[in-house]
Amino acid sequence: MLKSLRNTTLQRVCKRFISIHEAQRPIVLGIETSCDDTGIAIVSAEKKILTSRIAVDRKIQKQFGGINPTFTAIAHRNYIDRLVEDCLDDVGCRISDLDGVAVSTRPGLVISLKVGVERALCLSKLGRIPFIPVHHMRAHALCARLIEDINFPFLTLLISGGHSILAVAMGPTEFDIIGLGEGCSPGECLDKVARRIGIKSEKMHFGAEVEKLAESASVQDCLRYNVIAPVSQGADFNFESIKGSFLNMIQYHLQLPLKEQDLNAFCASLQFQVASHLCRKLNVGLSFDSVKVLFEGLPKMLVVSGGVAANKFILKMIEKVSNHHGFRVVVPPRNLCTDNGEMIAWAGVEMLKKNSEDIIPFNEVPSFYYVHDRADIGSSNLRTQMIDQKYKPKRRLKVKSLLSDRLTFLGSPIVVS
Repeated sequence: MLKSLRNTTLQRVCKRFISIHEAQRPIVLGIETSCDDTGIAIVSAEKKILTSRIAVDRKIQKQFGGINPTFTAIAHRNYIDRLVEDCLDDVGCRISDLDGVAVSTRPGLVISLKVGVERALCLSKLGRIPFIPVHHMRAHALCARLIEDINFPFLTLLISGGHSILAVAMGPTEFDIIGLGEGCSPGECLDKVARRIGIKSEKMHFGAEVEKLAESASVQDCLRYNVIAPVSQGADFNFESIKGSFLNMIQYHLQLPLKEQDLNAFCASLQFQVASHLCRKLNVGLSFDSVKVLFEGLPKMLVVSGGVAANKFILKMIEKVSNHHGFRVVVPPRNLCTDNGEMIAWAGVEMLKKNSEDIIPFNEVPSFYYVHDRADIGSSNLRTQMIDQKYKPKRRLKVKSLLSDRLTFLGSPIVVS
C-alpha cells in the first residue's frame, strides 16, 4: 500500500522551493494528524515551504458516511512513514539536519493525534532535535504569518467543521479569547443540515455543495427560509440553535425532495443564517471597548482561517463588518485553510524563534505525550469581561443589510468602503 502511494490521487505535493542548505534557520518538520488528513511539511524561517505531502482516503469516509476514527487512525499509520521519508528526500536531508519536529497535540481526534505524536517522539529522539507540541487552532491562526507580514497582536476568526473562535493573538502561544462556540460549529451546522435535506457530495464536502447550490439563488432567496436569531452571551457563537431550527423545519414543515429552485433557496437561506450569526457576533467583539483599546494606534488585521473560510459568500459578509471597524481581512490560500502540515511546521518555527517554554529538548523527550480532544486556544480574559459586564454594542447590526452595499446599525446607514 505504501509503495503505491506515490501513484494515487491521495497525495498533494507542494513545489520544492530551495534546498535545506540554502534555507534560513530554524527549519522544522511539521506533522498534522488531528483528524482525517495526514499532513507532513518542512518549513524554514524565511517563510519557505521546502516540501509538503498530504494524504487522505475519501472512499473510506464515503463508505461510513463520514469520518470513522478507527479507520482514520489506521490510514494515518499507513501513510505517515512514507510521507516523512518523501519530505526528507525532497530536501536531501536527514532528520538530524533539522532544528525541530512539530506535531499537533490538541485539539482533535485522540486516536488520530496519537499516531502523529508517536512518530514525532521517535523522530525527535532519533534526530536528537527538539519536540514541539502545537495547538492545532493556534497553528491555523499563525499560518497567515507564513504568507503575509502580520505583526502581533492581531485578531483571528477560526471557523471550521469543529470550531468557531474569535480571539486576539498576542504571540505564537499567547491567545486571548473574545468569543467561543460551544457545541456545534459553523461547518458542522452546514454539513448536517445539508445531509438531512438530501444533498450529495462525492468528496464529502457538504458545505461546498451548499455554497454551490446557493449561487443560483437570488438575494431574496437568502431570506426565504428564515429562523429565529440564536441567543448567546457576549460574542459567543450558538450554531446549535441554527442547526436545530433548520432540522426541525426539514422534519415538520418541508416536503422532500425539494424542487431544484426551492433547494437552491434553502441552501442560500442556510448559508445566510450562518454568515449573519458570525457577523453579528463579530460586530459585538469588535465593538467592545477593551478590544478597541488594544488595537488603538496599531495596524488592524483580522485573520480568518479554517475550512469555512473558503466559503466566498460568508467571507464577503465578514469583510463588510471587519472593514467597517477598520480591520483588514487576511485569509490563507484554500490549501492552507484546511488541515495541513505546513501550518504545524510554521507554528514550530515561530515557537523556536520565541524560545517557547512548551518546547521539549531532545534529551528530555518522554516515552509518551498526552493528547487532548479539547483544549482552549488561550486565556478568556476578554470573554469573561464581556460576559460579566453583560456587554451589548451601542449599535446593533441589522443582518439584512449584509445583503446590500450599505451596513445598517439601528436604522443609521453607514457606507462600507
